[in-house]
Amino acid sequence: MATITFSIWQLMKKNNTPGVRWIRPDKKDFPDKYDKNLDSLKGINHVKISSEFNYIFFTIESGSLEPRDDYVIDKTSKQKRKNPKKETEIELLKQLFAYYDYKTNLLYLSDVRNRKHFEDIIHEITGENFLLKGIYEEKEKFLELLSNVEEIKFTTKNNIFSGNSRKRNSLKEFIGTPEIPDLTLDIKANSHSFNPVKLVNDLMKEEDDCAISGLLIRGKDESGFELVYNQETFIKKITVDAEKIAGKFNADDIKINLQSRIKEIDNDRTKQER
Repeated sequence: MATITFSIWQLMKKNNTPGVRWIRPDKKDFPDKYDKNLDSLKGINHVKISSEFNYIFFTIESGSLEPRDDYVIDKTSKQKRKNPKKETEIELLKQLFAYYDYKTNLLYLSDVRNRKHFEDIIHEITGENFLLKGIYEEKEKFLELLSNVEEIKFTTKNNIFSGNSRKRNSLKEFIGTPEIPDLTLDIKANSHSFNPVKLVNDLMKEEDDCAISGLLIRGKDESGFELVYNQETFIKKITVDAEKIAGKFNADDIKINLQSRIKEIDNDRTKQER
């Protein structure tokens, strides 16, 4: 058995009709079954989809033409020989799994670093634009511990502070144009008394509303230890045990054990709420 970690996200689809910008996708947005090899920049993504009434499960196996050595070495004999793999052949050694629960609007992704990769693939499959919005834990704890702020960094979207015209007008004056493009702001401070609690809270809310992305807050607690808030460190995660065959996870085992883990967490949450 091996362990695999899933980060937890909300899956949002861009709304193409008047109204809110991002909406929850549903079953009709995805194919019931899918099993194809898709070209990538350096190789191939093999995408397989299975679904039922209440979920959809993605298995994505990727490979590249490079790197490829001219020779291979036998582990037992230590003998070197010409690589039998042709220059046009690809081994699908990289695995990514995603499980989306229609009922809870929660998406479980097996590698947080491949979030954009997954968004691009489901866009290619469906033609729609999707966004993974983080499910964070301990935001309140982070704010409790934060004594002073040394850096705030985020990327604006074109609807930043859409509900607050004063802040939007201030941003227009700051950049000198009424047209507000996506831009990255990096605010650094040397003052130990700099602790803009309201700004930090506002930015966290804007992040929840998909108005900004890439929010990073760096500061220190009262003892001088560094605290960092960003998506990768504060995103909620769960771990799952699954079998590996020839160094690769068994997709069916991943799905079954992940479903069992999700059910276990839901049962624990129900007990706590009683």
